[in-house]
Amino acid sequence: MWTSLATPIYCIALSVSIAIFTNVWELQRAGLAHTWDVADYRLTQEPPRPEFLAAYRKQNGLWSGDKGRMVRRRGYYGANGRFVPNDEAAYTYDVNTSTRRAIFGGGAVVLLLLTVLMVCVTVSILVFRMLMTTASQFADDELFNPQYAAVIGAVLNTVWIFTMNAVYLLLAQKLNDLENHRTDSEHEDALILKTFLFQFCNSYGALFYIAFIKARGLSPFGAFGYKDSRGRPYSDMCGVVGTETYSNVDPTCGQPGGSCRYLLVEGDCMQELSTQIIIYLVAIPVLEVFKTLAVPWLLKRYQQLVGLREKAQEVAHDAAKQQADEDRERAAMIERISEELLLPRFTGTFDEFNTKVVQFGFVALFSAALPIVAAAAAITNVIELRADAYKVLHLLRRPRYKGSDGIGQWKAIVECLSWFALIINALILCYTSNALRDDWVIPFLSGGESCGGAAGAADRSDEAAALGLNISWAADCERNWKNCYSQIGGETWLPGAQYLAAGASTTRKYFEDGLCSPGSLLYDPLHCDLCSERRQHVAVTMAWVFIGIEHVLVITKLLIRLSMPSKPNWVVADEAHNEFRKEKFEKEALEKLALLNSSDALNA
Repeated sequence: MWTSLATPIYCIALSVSIAIFTNVWELQRAGLAHTWDVADYRLTQEPPRPEFLAAYRKQNGLWSGDKGRMVRRRGYYGANGRFVPNDEAAYTYDVNTSTRRAIFGGGAVVLLLLTVLMVCVTVSILVFRMLMTTASQFADDELFNPQYAAVIGAVLNTVWIFTMNAVYLLLAQKLNDLENHRTDSEHEDALILKTFLFQFCNSYGALFYIAFIKARGLSPFGAFGYKDSRGRPYSDMCGVVGTETYSNVDPTCGQPGGSCRYLLVEGDCMQELSTQIIIYLVAIPVLEVFKTLAVPWLLKRYQQLVGLREKAQEVAHDAAKQQADEDRERAAMIERISEELLLPRFTGTFDEFNTKVVQFGFVALFSAALPIVAAAAAITNVIELRADAYKVLHLLRRPRYKGSDGIGQWKAIVECLSWFALIINALILCYTSNALRDDWVIPFLSGGESCGGAAGAADRSDEAAALGLNISWAADCERNWKNCYSQIGGETWLPGAQYLAAGASTTRKYFEDGLCSPGSLLYDPLHCDLCSERRQHVAVTMAWVFIGIEHVLVITKLLIRLSMPSKPNWVVADEAHNEFRKEKFEKEALEKLALLNSSDALNA
């Protein structure tokens, strides 16, 4: 019972750590920006992108000067990125915002269609996993059966996520380049906004489905036409294949020469959610490390095979021989530069930030289902850190300097995820997991563990009749409350072989398919009404528990955020000192100017 409190405590600790992390990150950013004097980099120091300047001169290009979409005139760019004409300013380039909006609108339609395709295929994978789990047609398959359904589905989802992220990112980069943003910061911020909504749906869509939709009993795409023993399309559910005699529908199970046909016993979705998360956090970093190291290495080997590297080395050696007598050190440098020119370019930090922010979302949003994923993420980050260092030092050209005053839109996305995580963790605790309901809410609402009082023949509970007890279903005790959530085929007193059809592949709800179903052997309208009332009480209480947990998490984050400054104290003190010196200098300059003016007036 007390173990069910561990997850809420972990969620509170997680919200505290995330709040501290985001605030400490901002403190570090402010300190580094002040140290390197880039606090106002975007406004005053950031130069235009070389691609932005080249677009004006490119013949027959989309933004070439002869087409009028990009003009050269005097002016400057304000803090909001808009061009301000000014005849006293230096010449710069101004782009037609209408053209940029048209490109953005057309690209948004293409990206939206790709997102719809991604969602359809993701749901199809989930339906396939549902059929492997619940459909009797797959029960005897050697590979696609309930035993391997969770793992196969998770692997398919992981491969699909990685593939679609790569395809979407490539297309988004092409469309973003067409928009011709002026600075690197504007270019990357636009790319982040284009990709993150897709990344959110693609990376977390399956997890949201498992956590909050799967247990609702839906049949996406009509289960591809597969139907259960009642002639209805299979509906999705979480659970594990039973191993007990009561969890099968074959009456000969357990008898000499008999056979067993075990049911999928419905439960909460925490185990399946945990499986999906751990595969994501293991498989995706492995693919990322492969992409980080293997792709540049293979490109390097390809260049060696086609002779480009050898040819470049010959040229470098010739140049080295000419310079050997004059400057051997310079000759070695020329040779090293010639070799490095063959390496792929460093394309920026977008991919690294993208991977880490998506991983942060996994930990912040869903680690309540499996707290150990935080440690797993830390381990994979250490491995990726060394892999990235090796890639930059040995497999890529030396990056050119690009200044920055922060991480741009990534900070806003991390902040957004950290707030969203508070609600998601509370929902997982209250609705994905049954632990709080069974261990705390039902014991609190019921009259206790004792079901005292003799029962008559009319009100004797099904559990009591099967186990030889004398308990009334009307008794206000914990056992009777929990029985309203029992599964036919999931309890010893509700054997599947007795109450379910021979072709059934999953358990059925005792409340809906038993007590309240006129065609069932368990039909009891009075007991059905009482269970309905009890379930309503539990639902209302769980809603209040959710609101309470969510408010505790939000208030905790707000208190931490308000208690921590946005800048280190030494930065605030240094800025105040600089401001004082600036005002003092301006005051002295004005006094000198006034003194000169008065001297000129006296001389006149």
